[in-house]
Amino acid sequence: MPCPPCQCPQPNANCRRFGVPMTEGHWKRCRDSAAHREGADRIFQGVAFEDRRPLGLKTVMPAPAKSTAPADLEPAGLDTFRFVAPLGNHEPHRWQGIIPHPWNYRIAVGIPHLETLAPLKMILELYRRQTVRPYLMVVDTGSTPACRRQLESLRAEDLEIHFLAANAYRNSSEPVALANDVIQSRCPTDYLLFTHADVFPERRDLLEMLLSRCTPTHPVVAYRMTRRDAEALRQDAETAGLDLGRHVLETSAAVISNQSARWMAGHTILAVHVPTIDKTGATWTMRRGQAYGLPWNGSLGWPDTESAWNMAIKAAGIEPAFIGEERNFQATRDANITHVRNYTGSKIYGSSIFATAQATLDETMGRAARHLLEWPLSPS
Repeated sequence: MPCPPCQCPQPNANCRRFGVPMTEGHWKRCRDSAAHREGADRIFQGVAFEDRRPLGLKTVMPAPAKSTAPADLEPAGLDTFRFVAPLGNHEPHRWQGIIPHPWNYRIAVGIPHLETLAPLKMILELYRRQTVRPYLMVVDTGSTPACRRQLESLRAEDLEIHFLAANAYRNSSEPVALANDVIQSRCPTDYLLFTHADVFPERRDLLEMLLSRCTPTHPVVAYRMTRRDAEALRQDAETAGLDLGRHVLETSAAVISNQSARWMAGHTILAVHVPTIDKTGATWTMRRGQAYGLPWNGSLGWPDTESAWNMAIKAAGIEPAFIGEERNFQATRDANITHVRNYTGSKIYGSSIFATAQATLDETMGRAARHLLEWPLSPS
């Protein structure tokens, strides 16, 4: 059923349909374009707000929509299987799926995910509004069955979902490394952005900017990995109000003393030219790090998700181009992104910094919601 015409008499007042303020630009697009109304409808059906307070005036915390259907009657799998190749379609070449094909996009965005559906939904919609629209890939690393069902319901022609479910890991970063291996191996485009489910684009041309810098001759553009030496960890933890303990710091220093991380690309924002990376043979598996003298088991973020991958590209003579810096245990906000650092980890494993991360997420999602209203949906 087509989305009905806009009934709002003027801009800058609460929308009668969605209950949030509409800028003049959004109001005009909503009034004149059925496609724009349908896009807005999808956003606000998928991200159910606790209330309809004006965005920006008060913190609004989106939450995943709740289903009243029994688990075995959830329709998500049936609704989305048509996007899955080869069995979901009846095209002449079923392995190629339905049009538009993923390889017709200029860049892909890969996001590991674990039980943080609300921010993920916002982030996916922000990327759909980039000036260069990407193909989207999400790899879940072990969410609950209820979350997995909701995640599968997001699958679309521009978004594919993969699920990992290992019984155990040697390193807490290993699920994300495994997810990034899937993303890199699966990537259907020449350019790929690795990022997180708590990293929000703050500029609509973020991908366009990255594509202007990432080339076959400069194939890695990224934010620099945070310092992992004991002194930096102590200072950053103190700033964040986190007590790491002497034993943890001493153990971390012993592990990291001969392995500086400052030359490494972090995967908060990590854009790569895929064909060049393929030539290096670089992978993310943490087991492979042993070939470079890294332990498989780790301590306090070392080895980290991207350690072995960085070792491989360094061996191939590739030096990352850095466009940003971060601090341990603290959120990053600059002109490009907001990274609610440690949100997922502190939520899953418990930490004294979770309350701070939650407050930062609430504020960031309110700002992201305004971006969704102001940034037009980009064509596929």
